[in-house]
Amino acid sequence: MSFKGKGRKAKSLETISASEVMPKELKERSRSIDRMLNDERRAMLRNPALKLLLLGAGDAGKSTILKQMKIIHMNGFSESEIAEYRNVIQKNAVLFMRAVLLAAEDNGTQILESTEAIEKGSEISASYKSVKEWDERKSIFTEDVSRSIYSIWNLTVFQQLCRDFGDKIHLNHFAEYWFSQMPRIGKPDFIPTQDDVLKVRLATKGIHEIKFPVTKTCSFVMVDVGGQRSERKKWIQCFSEVTAVIFIAALSEYDQRLVEDETTNRLQESLNLFEDMLGRLSKIPFILFLNKTDLFEEKIKTTPLRVCFPNYKGPEGDAPKAADYILHKFMSKNTSASRPVYSHFTCATDTENVRRV
Repeated sequence: MSFKGKGRKAKSLETISASEVMPKELKERSRSIDRMLNDERRAMLRNPALKLLLLGAGDAGKSTILKQMKIIHMNGFSESEIAEYRNVIQKNAVLFMRAVLLAAEDNGTQILESTEAIEKGSEISASYKSVKEWDERKSIFTEDVSRSIYSIWNLTVFQQLCRDFGDKIHLNHFAEYWFSQMPRIGKPDFIPTQDDVLKVRLATKGIHEIKFPVTKTCSFVMVDVGGQRSERKKWIQCFSEVTAVIFIAALSEYDQRLVEDETTNRLQESLNLFEDMLGRLSKIPFILFLNKTDLFEEKIKTTPLRVCFPNYKGPEGDAPKAADYILHKFMSKNTSASRPVYSHFTCATDTENVRRV
């Protein structure tokens, strides 16, 4: 079919361009969009984004590194993100305390029968009941709930229970920090600080990425993936066009077991996973972060490294020598002479430490 007009050559529908039937202002807008897209294409060619893939087992600190990039390179967190972290902090504080109380009951330990609790009388009984009956699906976090948490936290017997059962119930290592901060966290106008946000633990589900500039001519795309075994099947989706892998392992987990498999040591799992990823991504440079140095330095004073590595011959309680031994274990997994592996000891919640590395 074609249109025929007086005094001009007929055109078929296929040969009539959009610009010929477009109003003048729309033409200009279209040209403006085209110019913008062309500018963006040229900028991408001048400033290609380098893809950094964060890998490691669950709870190693990958998401904390991602948060640090937002703080260092992207001016921190939005108001909506802060509000979400506020809710997570308050809810988790109750759930962490309930977990300890239930573990104590299962072990036959009755907090309410302790001398401290009896001396404080009905206050502790009411607080105990308030926390035990809190339901994350129905209950609302209030100042009364925060006061209940703080009352129980101030019992010496409860603080000892946190240490006795912490690893067995996979208690978050910042749980005691949140309990101690209840007078602040329980206020209606509570706004999490940057330090609070870095301490929040949320298990990563799926794939998350951020893009940020590091110089005028270079940007990074950092990709974070869930570290639990059930999440690892998704990792292969991220393996294309990777510039470098940042593999994160927690030094302090040498005496802990996986949440998903109570028979497997967490640090041994990280070692095996590191070796597997080196094999799968054989041509990609790796950057190894041996993380949670602050927790490791405290733990090694009382828990020997031999619980994980029976052949370790170094002095007990010597954090630097123990950390170097673990580093050697990881570096020995790299059998490629041509592929570099760079290493750093890190504390992911310490912004200045992360900025330096």
